[in-house]
Amino acid sequence: MSNITKLCRMNCFCNDCLVTFTRIALGISITLTATNLILDRKCGLFDRSWVAGVSVLEVISSQMLTFSFLALLQAIIMSVTAIYVVDVVRKGSVALVILLAFMMEACGVTLGLVLSAYIQFEDTALQVTVGLMFPILLIGGVLWPLQSLDSWLRTISHLTPITYPTEAI
Repeated sequence: MSNITKLCRMNCFCNDCLVTFTRIALGISITLTATNLILDRKCGLFDRSWVAGVSVLEVISSQMLTFSFLALLQAIIMSVTAIYVVDVVRKGSVALVILLAFMMEACGVTLGLVLSAYIQFEDTALQVTVGLMFPILLIGGVLWPLQSLDSWLRTISHLTPITYPTEAI
């Protein structure tokens, strides 16, 4: 096997690793947001906040801001590690890669907020997240190429938060 073939395989593997890392980050942001809000609700933190005069909008926006900040830190660490340590080949600036990873994780935070509104237990939130991630990965172009999907599935795939980052990376 020539050195060029080995290099091409390594670059493909590294790019696949970056895609995998970003997908794991999406699942983590969904799970952390949903479970934290469910535990806060179960422990009575929301009730104490409402008695103190805090509005629902303030509680939700503070949670969104906190988890978005954590998602930004995670996107920076993940992108810088993938680009400078693993040496992933990319087109474009590092800032755009970080922005893309952050936007995808912000979608995960938002989905976690929505899930926490409907789910009562944290173990159920974890199971729902795992159940959502496989179809999202499947029709988002990570596990199966978008070109081989039917047209109606390809239309649905453009509604998932993973399709555009997968195509961009």
